[in-house]
Amino acid sequence: AGNTVALTWRRVFPGDIRDMVLAVSRDGGRTFGDATLVSADHWKINACPHRGGAVGLDAKGRVYMSWYTEGSDIRPDLKFAVSTDGQRFGPARRLHTSATSIPDQARMAVDPAGRAVIVWEESTAVRRRILLRYTLDAGRTLSPIRVLSTAIKAYSPDIAFAPDGSYLVAWHEEQFPFLKTVVQPVRLPN
Repeated sequence: AGNTVALTWRRVFPGDIRDMVLAVSRDGGRTFGDATLVSADHWKINACPHRGGAVGLDAKGRVYMSWYTEGSDIRPDLKFAVSTDGQRFGPARRLHTSATSIPDQARMAVDPAGRAVIVWEESTAVRRRILLRYTLDAGRTLSPIRVLSTAIKAYSPDIAFAPDGSYLVAWHEEQFPFLKTVVQPVRLPN
């Protein structure tokens, strides 16, 4: 919205806690406010997890966040939260609900009206597929999970909001002996 820029990263807190923070600029990225804790997940890991988050803004300046965490119970999870001011986030909600798979690579796109779509990769020992959830009401509710991919091995999703009001989701699929990239438009209900 206007000159607003939001950045998110995983900060290392004392005791090897690695939780997500956010900083917002209201002047096109020339200066940023202090980093704000998005959620106190208390993920303790003495390593660099290479699993960040995704951030998006709507026309009203609301900030949408999705991120990977293992929290204090060391359970792979994806979370989602919204902030109206870029300082305080509402309660973090689980995006991924399965207890038998591992979520990863969450990506998100937000339209000006506050409709957000989150895609991610879900892995088991046998299969990797691309899943999707969305919100039509600025994060108050989330849709059921929808499976997008049909291949046994699908990975590296990404998403963008398109000028026609749809969302474009892309990912890779292994279809032996080839690797292909799938681009699929997604339209949300009104």
